[in-house]
Amino acid sequence: MISKCYDTAAEATKVELDKPENKRDPYYRRAEFSYFLVKYKSGYPECKEKMQKLIADTQDQELKSQLQIVHDNEVVQ
Repeated sequence: MISKCYDTAAEATKVELDKPENKRDPYYRRAEFSYFLVKYKSGYPECKEKMQKLIADTQDQELKSQLQIVHDNEVVQ
């Protein structure tokens, strides 16, 4: 039941991420990470690697640190 809620949230997020005008949004990377996290929690283990790659590819050190903290708290338990 909860995984269905995660799926619904992920689908809504993906619709917004796919809009070309949103790719320029300064919060796009955070939203993309959130999408992968929600997909992971809904039962898609391959999204763990996608989150780790996104973190590794992030140049902004403050954002990278924030994403790593969320990853550690939500995925590495």
